[in-house]
Amino acid sequence: NDALVSANQKLREENRKLTALNRAFEKKVNELNTLKNDMNNLLTSTNIAAVFLDQELKLKLFTPEAANLFDLKEEDLSRPADKLTERFKYEEYADDLRRTLYENKTVIKEFEMPNGGWYAVKMIPYYASGNKVEGIVVTFTNVTELKMTNEALHISSQAIDQSPANILITSVDGSVTYANKRFCRMLGKHQDDIIGCNVFDIYRKHFHREELNRFWKRVIEKKPWSGELNYQDEEQEDRWEQISLVPVEDSAGNVQQVMLISEDITNQKRSEKMLMKSEMLSAVGQLAAGIAHEIRNPLTSLKGFLQLMIQSKKYQKDYAEVMMSEFIRLEAIINEFLVLAKTKSTTFDPVQVNSIVEDVCMVLESQAVLNNVRIEKQLSGDLPEILAVSNELKQVFLNILKNAIEAMEDAEGFITIRSYFEKDSVFITFEDQGKGISKDVLEKLGEPFYTTKEKGTGLGLMVTFKIIENHGGSIHFESEEGKGTIVKLKLPIKE
Repeated sequence: NDALVSANQKLREENRKLTALNRAFEKKVNELNTLKNDMNNLLTSTNIAAVFLDQELKLKLFTPEAANLFDLKEEDLSRPADKLTERFKYEEYADDLRRTLYENKTVIKEFEMPNGGWYAVKMIPYYASGNKVEGIVVTFTNVTELKMTNEALHISSQAIDQSPANILITSVDGSVTYANKRFCRMLGKHQDDIIGCNVFDIYRKHFHREELNRFWKRVIEKKPWSGELNYQDEEQEDRWEQISLVPVEDSAGNVQQVMLISEDITNQKRSEKMLMKSEMLSAVGQLAAGIAHEIRNPLTSLKGFLQLMIQSKKYQKDYAEVMMSEFIRLEAIINEFLVLAKTKSTTFDPVQVNSIVEDVCMVLESQAVLNNVRIEKQLSGDLPEILAVSNELKQVFLNILKNAIEAMEDAEGFITIRSYFEKDSVFITFEDQGKGISKDVLEKLGEPFYTTKEKGTGLGLMVTFKIIENHGGSIHFESEEGKGTIVKLKLPIKE
């Protein structure tokens, strides 16, 4: 009986151990089942095309995406993996599978589908216990869009690198991260020598200019800037460069980099100077008749009063006063005439627009009288100053007023000149009562060598447009055939 009781106790103890062990096994089985379900859910729901091959390189499992891609069905399980090669161009497919299986190497390659799409294939060996290779997992990823994007990026990169413009890309603090070939050639340096340098140091050292600092802050605040820089090269020749600073934003809208695009406009500047000189000479020739007429009148008066005093052999004060006024008028006309022959200044000084208008009107008043045209001025008395090159604005006003007079050669009437200011700009308008301009002609105004005049060159308005643009202003034409033309100039007030 004692032996039976002792044996029973041992059996109970073993039963408890077996029960605990059974519960542990049940828990492990449940965990494995859950993991299996998770894996099945993952394979079912994933958008990755994947196939599992056994040691004999036969299909063991595949995802729905792989089934769609290769038209696989349940009956394809246990079939050789060569079935997949029917759907894509991958000649080394079988060799790469064997390399993965026998050499335990991961293989990554790209291949092209018959429809033109591109896929990246990745072959990975999977192991059982004891580091034994049980088979291969092969994944297929559609990289068509990525490949197209990379190709577009490559083309863009090539376009930037081969661009005729000088291009720099910098961080927000000015450190150069990229320089294209054109910029490297301009400095005579290798790209590696420029990357990492500070753009402000480059322009200070090589171009002796420091203006970039002033505009950098506004560019970082998402406000692009464009302007011109003038400097002298190693041969002490004047050079001009058109520069644009463009903020480069990330997907969140934050400025991460700044792109500097520059272009050598030296030849263009020299051509513009030649055009302006040519137009000035043309203006001198066309004004010569009016100037001669204007000078002849006071000369006739001077000659008459001198003859009277010679005949009377005595000095007469009233004659002398008239003669002095005529001399003063002659001097003013000659001074304005000589302005056209002076070299253009590139210094912007504070000027009063009304004074320039008065001077121009005095020069062209005789030509207007010869054409039976009256010039009426309505100038604002409290007009603020603007920063401008006085001689260039005179040329602009001369061109516009001269065109207005010529437009009224067959009709009497008025040319009204008004000046006023609004907000931060000064406005000057020239309104004539001439024959007007058609819409087709209005669209072509300012083009070189386009003119409606019999002996014109079309360069006058082209120079006018360029001068106003250099002053940061704008010019606008309103016209209707038979009713005249209004030219409206807008110039920024001096800050």
